[in-house]
Amino acid sequence: MEELAFQQLEFIGRKGELSRLEGSLEEAVAGRGSTVLLSGEAGIGKTRLVEEFRKKAGAKNAKVLSGSASAEMANPFLVFSMAMESIMDRPLFIEEMHTSFTEVFAVNRTGLLVAEAVPEGEALDADIFAGMLSAVQDFVRDSFDSSGEKRSGLGRLEYGDMKILIEHGSRLFLTAVFRGTEHPGMKDLLRRTLDDIEERYGDVLESWSGSVSEVAPVKEEILRLAGTKFLVKRDLEGLKLENERIRIADHVLETLETATETQPLLLILEDLHWAEESSLFVLNYLARNVRDKRILILGTQRPDEDRVLQDTVASMKDEGIPLTEIKVEKLGGEDVGSLIDEMFTPNRFPPEFVDRLVGRCGGNPFFVIEMLKQMLDEGTVARKDGDFVLEREDYVIPTTVEDVVHQRLEALEPEAIALAEYASCIGRVFGRDVAFSLESLTDAPSALGSLKSTGIVTADNGNAEFTHAIFQEVIYTGIGDRWRSVYHKSIGEHFESTYGTSPDDVLYELARHFSRSNEHQKAFDYCLKAGAKAENAFAAEQAIGFYETAVRLIPNIRSGAGDNQVEILERLGGLNSLVGRYDMAIESYEKAGATAQDAATKASMLRRVGWTYGKMGEFDRSLEVLAQAKEMAEEGSVEYGRILSSEGYPHYRKGEFDKGLERYDAALKIFEKGGGQQKDIGNVLRSIGTILLNKGEFDSALEYFHKSLSVMEGIDEHHGVAASLNNIGNVYDYQGKLENALEYYQRVLGIEEKIGHRDGIAIALNNIGNMHLAMGHPDKALEFFERSLGIRENIGDKPGIAMSLTCIGLVHQSRGEWDKVLVLYRRSLELNESVGDMHGTALSLNNIGQVYRYKGEVDRALEHHNKSLRICSEIGDKWLDVHNRCGLAEAYLDLKDTDKVLENVDMATKTASEIGAKAEEAWTHRILGMLHRETGDWVEAEAEFGKARTILEEFGERIELAGLHYEYGLMHKAKGDSARAEEFLRKALADFEGMGLDMWADKCRKVLEVL
Repeated sequence: MEELAFQQLEFIGRKGELSRLEGSLEEAVAGRGSTVLLSGEAGIGKTRLVEEFRKKAGAKNAKVLSGSASAEMANPFLVFSMAMESIMDRPLFIEEMHTSFTEVFAVNRTGLLVAEAVPEGEALDADIFAGMLSAVQDFVRDSFDSSGEKRSGLGRLEYGDMKILIEHGSRLFLTAVFRGTEHPGMKDLLRRTLDDIEERYGDVLESWSGSVSEVAPVKEEILRLAGTKFLVKRDLEGLKLENERIRIADHVLETLETATETQPLLLILEDLHWAEESSLFVLNYLARNVRDKRILILGTQRPDEDRVLQDTVASMKDEGIPLTEIKVEKLGGEDVGSLIDEMFTPNRFPPEFVDRLVGRCGGNPFFVIEMLKQMLDEGTVARKDGDFVLEREDYVIPTTVEDVVHQRLEALEPEAIALAEYASCIGRVFGRDVAFSLESLTDAPSALGSLKSTGIVTADNGNAEFTHAIFQEVIYTGIGDRWRSVYHKSIGEHFESTYGTSPDDVLYELARHFSRSNEHQKAFDYCLKAGAKAENAFAAEQAIGFYETAVRLIPNIRSGAGDNQVEILERLGGLNSLVGRYDMAIESYEKAGATAQDAATKASMLRRVGWTYGKMGEFDRSLEVLAQAKEMAEEGSVEYGRILSSEGYPHYRKGEFDKGLERYDAALKIFEKGGGQQKDIGNVLRSIGTILLNKGEFDSALEYFHKSLSVMEGIDEHHGVAASLNNIGNVYDYQGKLENALEYYQRVLGIEEKIGHRDGIAIALNNIGNMHLAMGHPDKALEFFERSLGIRENIGDKPGIAMSLTCIGLVHQSRGEWDKVLVLYRRSLELNESVGDMHGTALSLNNIGQVYRYKGEVDRALEHHNKSLRICSEIGDKWLDVHNRCGLAEAYLDLKDTDKVLENVDMATKTASEIGAKAEEAWTHRILGMLHRETGDWVEAEAEFGKARTILEEFGERIELAGLHYEYGLMHKAKGDSARAEEFLRKALADFEGMGLDMWADKCRKVLEVL
């Protein structure tokens, strides 16, 4: 048999595809980056095309980075971690979070402090420690009955946001304090430490005189305990997954951009059909943001193989992201002929042989090449007189590429086949040391050599790789279930022995291999750990996969190991909720509740079900479930308080403000008795403030928001601090204290920038812009609105983009630039409708209605206001309802339909009064003033204008006040009082000119000219 160097084949065909790639690279070199996806079936030549293009890019001085997704590996952000390993200055994300004891102290049975240990930098405030110690001492005294006998059990206390574990001993109570999430190993280590202390130093404790030196060894023991770190799961409550992934994606983008300072960059991402959700999120983010950068992203995919990838691509197209899809087509007859000639030169093959290969292999290069190799190996093709010829006419071409691979494997010796099967369980890329761990191999290097010589694998240094993914896939699927389980067990055990001291480094691999073996207990344990690790990396979807596997394994593991089931199901509920799979979240919580043995846990799971229904907008269903939860919980307990707090939200959203306040107040009383965490208290205070704000009780709302702010600052809860500051700004905005509102919004911006919360930054920028616009600084407002828009476009936040476009439209509306305004508002409407944002849609329709009214197209104004009003009624948006009613009233005023004007003003006035919307009340008075002016009722007109003026002056609404002065001027002109008309018109003119509102200034001048 003749051996040929087939790996060195020349690049054949694909000239059109290669030309398009080179064109995209030239655009990127010029600073116009984009994303290209090569799409084609397995074996069609995507990787070969990429390798040829890589050479072209290198010749143009482009830096090339490459990574590939894997069907086997579950590592979050894998394709980017691989691609950017050489240029990263720090990890993309922190996969591990730890907790530790902030204080450990020992108290004897009389309540005296024996020893105390505090890690460096963790010292508690003296007053807090004294109060906490007092609580522990009371607990200790209560733990003995009247005879002095110790009661059994593990004690748990909560003191503010601190949690206290108290372990009983015969001579000592060991107490450990921590914040945040409890690790299950904490109580076990506390127990073991206490047992060790009593065994070794029991006599010392029994006869202790009070001298510190006598108990020095005890202090050493608890110092070691205080220094222990425990790996914990990330707290999902209040977490917004998208914000965390944006942070990671931003780091990737910044790193890539830095790399382009000296040369353009080609980022190759192969096999994206295997990429996990976290990587595809980053891909979407990069594609959106490389348009003005010297970066070309090139991905490869198999078409229609992965729904998540296809959804990502569809979303990118809908968003208008520059994305080019190049379909890698099958080779034509001429190219297949060239490929044959390249492999067998010279040859005397008959034309019908080429035609038959083209027809049976479907123009798939991998199929053609492997078929020809097989024909050479079996002697169907041979060299004769210097030329390659067909030796037999009865050759058979297999039906599928899989059949070709199986035929190639049949020619191998048993050890090579065994190694190929074992390696396929590892993955397409595998380490030699792992592959050689198969105990049945007698000569592993020789077996690997056989695989290399047949072109099935390549190997260099310590790693090897299947030359094509098809080899790995076909070999793996051909292994029997029994042997596959044996192989995975062996690979898992190899990783265990190799990484014995640091198994966290290969947790994902350990979980994968043992979960595909019959080692159910190990699979369960490692899946739990891998799930926690994936959570910490914000890879919620991978964590869900690991936890679901763990749940499936529970019936197969030792008795009692299923005690974790409730906790796992609870984590699944939280993770599914985090990614928006609310139905699956509810299912997980319900299963957890059904599995739980105690009423408190059942109540807690029901609370989570109710809260999830609330997030889905099913408020009645939410309240129904929460009522069931309340019946199960112990009245007055922390869980009871949390259920009450959860009930407050749906009542608030339904507009049942008093019921909402009642629930939040009751929850607050429970939490403030010492049972709730400080975060619970801060959140409830803010919720009460929000309802009071909606009721128009501004001073009371401010009081609660400031209390919430104080609590959140006390526990260094940045998101809570920002939310409270924003709420305070909102109150001042409603009150018309614009300078105060601006101050608080600026503080919010500072915090959001500090923590890198880009969505929060964008919101703060919009709020600051709105204050500048209301204060008569439209140019400055526009700067902030445009900064906000830029951020929201970068992160792909469609509702946010719509809101920023609306704000920019308000600036142009204040200038009377109606055509620009309509374009912006229509774009906003399209975006809101595309994501199903009903509030945003109603707001856009209202704004468009106002523009049409200003343009004199009253019928179209009425149409849009009525559409908006119907949505407001459906979603219960009272503030926007008032705006639409006022818009309708103004439109009917233009039509001189007095009854309709009064009808809508009356409804607007009642709703504005109900929700405390003072600026909107001023609007209703202005409309009534205009109506009375049209009917010549000057006294009533002036009275209504006066009421509007009082409110606007109090609020500092300069634009609205200038507009009111204009209406005053028109009234006095109609009365024939030219002097008073000129006075008000000149006042309005000066204000409009000072604010740069030329259109309104021109309107004033035109009226003044005819006085």
